[in-house]
Amino acid sequence: MWNDLDRTRIRAIFFDVGGVLLSYASWKKADKHLDRELKKRFPKLNIKKLHETWAMEWSRRNRATSDKCFETMRSQAEKSLHLSLVSLGFIPTRAYVKSVLDIWYKIAEKNSEAIPGARRMLAKLKCSGYRTGIITNADWNVVIPHLKRAGLLGYIDYKIVSSRLRSYKPDLKLFKEALRVSNLKPEEIVFVGDSADLDFKPARKIGMIPLLFNKKGGRGRITNFEELLQFLHSRGENDCLK
Repeated sequence: MWNDLDRTRIRAIFFDVGGVLLSYASWKKADKHLDRELKKRFPKLNIKKLHETWAMEWSRRNRATSDKCFETMRSQAEKSLHLSLVSLGFIPTRAYVKSVLDIWYKIAEKNSEAIPGARRMLAKLKCSGYRTGIITNADWNVVIPHLKRAGLLGYIDYKIVSSRLRSYKPDLKLFKEALRVSNLKPEEIVFVGDSADLDFKPARKIGMIPLLFNKKGGRGRITNFEELLQFLHSRGENDCLK
């Protein structure tokens, strides 16, 4: 796919966060605690059905948000969980929903961990003179502590976070902000994400070099960080990338 690409022009690598730099394992641990707490309060609650309903409602709220009516991820989580419980026949107070999600977020942060090889990869990029950044749909006060806990924050130069820009990917506003803060041209930036719609397509549309982080592999895809380093190494000799 990139046979004709002049890789010597690449100056920065931007990443999505969840599923690319950070593992979702911490959220799964938080889910288990949340499930236990909800079961104590609502013994007849079908946990599987709740998560399905919560995911759909959260996704709906996320798609409906806009610059004029922006809603943070935390607000979406609380309102969608409350509505999901109500739709299943349970009547929680908003204070209760807030309290269980407070714990949910704390457990996820406490257990935040990097995708295997992420720290080594970022260190190699920095050693090689590349600048690094993130473009992510997240709340600033959530993603930054998670990256710090996982030992990755110090390797990241630019932080493009949806809550700061009041917009979510695939809005090009976030990608344009990456160009602005880095003062680079689109063709000088590689963007690595795990979603075709939220990451690959908008990055390609704005002119960046998009790579899809996907275990299945294929054209325009990488299955691990070593493949990213190999992709960049082809721009010329660089001991840091070996």
